[in-house]
Amino acid sequence: MSDIKQNKILITSPTTHLTFQGPFTQHDAVTATMKLRNPTQKSVCFRLKSTAPRRYWILPCNGVLEPHGETDVMVSLQPGVNFDPLLKKKNQHKVLIQSMFAPEEEGEFDLELLMVSEAWTMDTKLKCVFEMPVKDEKVPLKQEIKEEIIGHN
Repeated sequence: MSDIKQNKILITSPTTHLTFQGPFTQHDAVTATMKLRNPTQKSVCFRLKSTAPRRYWILPCNGVLEPHGETDVMVSLQPGVNFDPLLKKKNQHKVLIQSMFAPEEEGEFDLELLMVSEAWTMDTKLKCVFEMPVKDEKVPLKQEIKEEIIGHN
């Protein structure tokens, strides 16, 4: 396999990071969505991987985009994983998107065989970013304040 990487052929949106919006619980998956778009005149094979494969579900994790085609990809942080979004050193996860032009041979090609191939030449890495929701601080209404004062006398 050549050590020379070619230019990216898929356009990703977002382009640099995936944002996961909390709260992060033991019972619910938190999902971020990205879009893959093929701006070329050729079909493009793609596959996605994570630096923490046991923590994420990626759907679809591979496929083929026809010329000028696009697809949405869902990346879900699995529930039940001990996870503290504030521990930045432990949470430097990335999603790797690898792509290559589909073989130009006539007929069908074996996508599963391509998945184990060393021919993947173009890749993009998106950093996983974890954001906690801003807590809504309830501003008491005048009536609630009056009731609280009256109740304390």
